[in-house]
Amino acid sequence: MLFKRKKKNSKAFKNKFQKRFFTKSSVAVLIVGITVFVLAAGATIAQKQQSAVYDQQIRELESEIRGIEAENSLLEEEKSELNTDAFKEKIAREILGMIGKDEYILKEDTDASAADADRDRETDGKKNSEKKTGK
Repeated sequence: MLFKRKKKNSKAFKNKFQKRFFTKSSVAVLIVGITVFVLAAGATIAQKQQSAVYDQQIRELESEIRGIEAENSLLEEEKSELNTDAFKEKIAREILGMIGKDEYILKEDTDASAADADRDRETDGKKNSEKKTGK
């Protein structure tokens, strides 16, 4: 008999539970809760994907920064080399044609070489005219 009584009570409890918790408002709350959960899960997935994209951009920008910093250090070294007296002297000699205080420039005289060439032509001309005239 006890066993049968429990069945009756369990059916009664089931009926009361269904009437109390499966009302229209409780079903609406349950649907809203599930919808919020699904939307939150979707937003979390979207945030993870966007986070991965941002992480990739951060790695690319950090790599670019390292490259620019390396180039900057090379330019700083070049700048320090350009400010030395040896470099300034080299530029003054090569581009501006300047010389030191105790130095002399030896140049080939282009006028003298032109005069030598004219003299050579004259002597060649005389030799040719002597051959023609038979002298």
